[in-house]
Amino acid sequence: MTRWLTCGLALAVSALAGCPDNPGAGCPEDCARGYQCDVLARTCVPTALPIYERPLPGRAVRIAAQAGRLWTAAIDPSDGAIVVTEIIQGREREARVLATPTLALDRRLAMDASSRLLAVAWLASSGSYELGWRTLPGDHAMWNFTTIAAPPGDGYAGTHDFDLAVTSDHALALVFRDRNRTTRALLADAPDGEWTLELVDDGGTTDDGVTCPDQLRRVQPAAGVGYDVDAAARGTQLFAAYYDADCGDLRLARRGDQRWSRAVVDTGDSSTQSAERGLAGRFPSIAFDAAGTVALAYHDMSGGRLMFAAERDGRFETEVVDPGFEIDAFSRERKNIVGAFANLTLDSNGGAAVVYFDATSADLQFARRNSVGAEWSRSTLVASGAVGFSADQVVQEDVGRFVVAERMVPAGNGFESELVFVEAGQ
Repeated sequence: MTRWLTCGLALAVSALAGCPDNPGAGCPEDCARGYQCDVLARTCVPTALPIYERPLPGRAVRIAAQAGRLWTAAIDPSDGAIVVTEIIQGREREARVLATPTLALDRRLAMDASSRLLAVAWLASSGSYELGWRTLPGDHAMWNFTTIAAPPGDGYAGTHDFDLAVTSDHALALVFRDRNRTTRALLADAPDGEWTLELVDDGGTTDDGVTCPDQLRRVQPAAGVGYDVDAAARGTQLFAAYYDADCGDLRLARRGDQRWSRAVVDTGDSSTQSAERGLAGRFPSIAFDAAGTVALAYHDMSGGRLMFAAERDGRFETEVVDPGFEIDAFSRERKNIVGAFANLTLDSNGGAAVVYFDATSADLQFARRNSVGAEWSRSTLVASGAVGFSADQVVQEDVGRFVVAERMVPAGNGFESELVFVEAGQ
């Protein structure tokens, strides 16, 4: 069900919104969540999102940027509140409660923006996805809400493995792992439009001819393809990277000519048909260079490493960004487990940067190279507390680089979630 923007009187109507027939009928009883009744006009009008007055949480934090403006979305694990914050010049502004779902949300949010649309998605207790959205520019306190419903007969059962992409023409794609072991996508031309449901990957042979051996596929209960989904749009083309939990492979799907094609990026070793594969592909992150080359950063579980892959002449070339080895205070070599929550950006000069989590030291890490073929330099970005969960970053030429992550801090008899916000150079 879509909650419509205000209609009638002197209230402005967004270009992306529509108006229901006789919006005041039944008011105030029929006003949807996020709306209140104008008694005199008998019209449901938007209610400003309530202000969030506590320290900002960092659970499942996401960051988005558009035209010099920054937004974060995160979950307060104490009560499940979804908090959206607009940030200007590194300072907090208007932290608001987008929603307080009945489902205990402690794992995943998705957020993306185009020049005219900012959207946040989460999983409802019904197994359907909810969408909060607003037009740009506009009032940060005024949002609209949509339950993403598939066409009749095309039901779905969502999981916490999902991500959201907004294309340059403001269409939306929510790619997710269904409970039936497949990867699927919900698509709409506008947030208040009709949604269609498509199959992205059922675990079969990919378009590049790679097959997961029968002795691995379909033998792990509740496994399948579609874990740790990362969705991205380049113009109007859609991409999704995800982990195949049966085979331990990293897969990439792309949508063109109204169909999805699939390729295997990394199997954990060089033998794509072997049943003795490694495990590679958790926490994938997609980015594009100026020429449109697709690149990914991800975690190699078998080696405890951070990896990078770029498509060259139709094939993916992989390299190690951080092997996880370091010298401790006693001049001994130590192996850390690195690469979880990887997030990749590429610049117009061929440079690349990844933020990620060091699970051994519980630090937020940063790796960078200046051009294709150059060596990676690595540094610790934040080391105070257990920090680096859900790491995310954005780069804008006129604004700079911004990194967000979750830090867990001791509080009472347990830990509290805290948002870490880092601006380049600070």
